This record gives sequence, structure tokens and C-alpha cells, in this order.
Amino acid sequence: MTQNVFQSFNTQAVSFDNGINLLDIYSVNEFTPELTIDGSSAGITYEMQFGYITCIGNMGMINVGIKLTDMGSETGELSIQNLPFPTSQLCFMACSAFSNINLKNRYSWVSCRIDPGSNVMHLQQCGDNKDIISLDDKDLTNTSSFYVTGAYSI
Repeated sequence: MTQNVFQSFNTQAVSFDNGINLLDIYSVNEFTPELTIDGSSAGITYEMQFGYITCIGNMGMINVGIKLTDMGSETGELSIQNLPFPTSQLCFMACSAFSNINLKNRYSWVSCRIDPGSNVMHLQQCGDNKDIISLDDKDLTNTSSFYVTGAYSI
């Protein structure tokens, strides 16, 4: 397959069919992800908090990192808010790393779910032969951390 790069006005695009169809949607952005407990971020403080997204066409590749210094006092399910674009379809991603999370018995990793039309990442715990269940305030500590790397349709 031959790749051609076309320049027209101030736009650069990639084409695989001699310029008939152009892939010209490309952006790189930073954002600030926010951990919430049942929709509230009251009392939550961070040692580290970052978000990066690279969009190529209708795909967004994200890298999110959160490390807490205080989890606050709210109760309920955990989510990461402020993704820069809503997803166009149901999406699941695994946390690439996490620490100081109190997973339930026989649960071994953290995943994320983004519902269609949403820009909120719901944190879940998964295990072998176990139902996927939401992470909640009882699973957090004041030093919990989450790192998510993945892609979703925008």
C-alpha cells in the first residue's frame, strides 16, 4: 500500500488512494482528568493529574494518570470525568497500571467503561469467572493511583 501526503492550502492530509479520500483530522491535546465519587470531586486532592489525547480521524488515543493525596469523604462509584470528546460507541479499556486499590476477593485488574455519547470513564474491577463490578470509595485509599492508556471512537 502506498501512502501519499497531500498539501492543499494550509491543510496537510494523508491519502491511500491518490487524493480521492483524505485523512485530514489530526489533533493533539492536553486535558485535566478529574476523579469523582458518585459525581462529586469534593475533598479530592492530587499528587499527579494529567491527560493527553491524540485524535486521528474518528479515533482518540488517550493517556490518563491520576495519583491521589486525599480521596475526600464522598461515597459511591468512581469515575474519571472531563474526557475531551464523547465516545460514539460503548468502549472498554484496561488500566495499564494501578496501585493502592483494594480489589475485592478474586478480582485482579481495573478496567474502564465509556458509555455511548459520554465523556466519563467509569472505573470497574474485573476477575476470572467474576462479574464486572464498579469500583467505589471503599476500594480507594488516600494514595491510590490509576494510569489508563487506550483508544476510543469519537
